[in-house]
Amino acid sequence: MDKNTLVGFALIGAVVIGFSIYNRPSQEEMAHAKHYQDSIQAIAQKEAERQAQAAMTQSQNATLHLDSASMFYGASQGTEQLTTLENNVVKLTFINKGGRVCAATLKDYNGQDGKPLTLFDSKDSGLNFAFEGKNENILTEDMYFQPTNVTDSTVTMRLAANNGGYIDFDYKLLPDAYMVNFTIRANGMQNFFPPALNTVNINWHQRARQLEKGFSFEQRYTSLTYKPVGKSSDYLSEMKEEKEEVGERLDWIAFKNQFFSSVLVADQDFNNASLSSIPQQEGSGYMKNYTANMTTFFDP
Repeated sequence: MDKNTLVGFALIGAVVIGFSIYNRPSQEEMAHAKHYQDSIQAIAQKEAERQAQAAMTQSQNATLHLDSASMFYGASQGTEQLTTLENNVVKLTFINKGGRVCAATLKDYNGQDGKPLTLFDSKDSGLNFAFEGKNENILTEDMYFQPTNVTDSTVTMRLAANNGGYIDFDYKLLPDAYMVNFTIRANGMQNFFPPALNTVNINWHQRARQLEKGFSFEQRYTSLTYKPVGKSSDYLSEMKEEKEEVGERLDWIAFKNQFFSSVLVADQDFNNASLSSIPQQEGSGYMKNYTANMTTFFDP
C-alpha cells in the first residue's frame, strides 16, 4: 500500500467523521425524539393492558356462564370439611374438596419432634381425577363432595350432579393395616359420559417430606418408584431432576421416602404414565417433588 492510498483512507475517514458531527441532532431535537418515543411506548403499553384486561374479563364471563350451566354447578361451591378414618396403626384425614385423602399419620412411628409421624398433609399433596363428559369435563380437585356412609373405617365421598345422578368415591380402611380400598362408582350418569368411555385420567402429586436428620443421606434413598406389569420395579433418579414417559402398563406407582412410601396400586393397571421427580433444596423441609399423570380403567 503506497503513501497516496494511506492519505486517501485518512481523507475518507475525516469526511465521514465530519459529516457525522455536522448532521448530529441538537440536544433539543434529541430530547424531543426521546419524548416522542416514550409517548409511543406508553400508548402501546396502555393498549396492551387494555387488551389483557378485556381478555381476562371475557374469560371470567365465559367461565361463569359455563359454571352456571354445568351439571355439577352445585358441587362447584361449598366449604371444606374433614373426615377421619383410623385403625390401630394409621390415621387418615379426608377432605371433601376433591374427595381425597389429604393427610396420613403413622401411629407406631414418631417424627423428629417426638410426635406420631405425619407422612403428608393437604399442603404437600394432591389427587385429581379428570372425567371426560359429552359436553363438559369434571376435575374433582375443584368439586365439593358430600361425606356419607361414615364409620371409623369407611367413608363415601359423593359428587352430586344437578340431575340427581352422582359419582361415589368409596374408601375402606382395612383393619390393622396401612391399605385403603378405593372404588369409583357412577350412578344415574349414563347420559353424561360418552358411550365409548372406559378410562379416567389421574393426576397425583406430592412433596416428600424430610423425615430424617441427614439430608444428603436421605436424598439418596428417596425416589419415585414404579412397577411395570410382569417385571421388576424401576425408579427415577434420586440425585437429579428426571422425567419419564412410561409406555408399559404399570401395577403400581410409589412416592417413596427413605423408609416410608405413599403407593397407588391399580386394580386394572395404569397406562400412559408420565412421571416426574424434582429434588428440593436442603433446608426446605422436603426431599422431592413428585408428579404422576396416568390413566386407568373406569366403567361409568
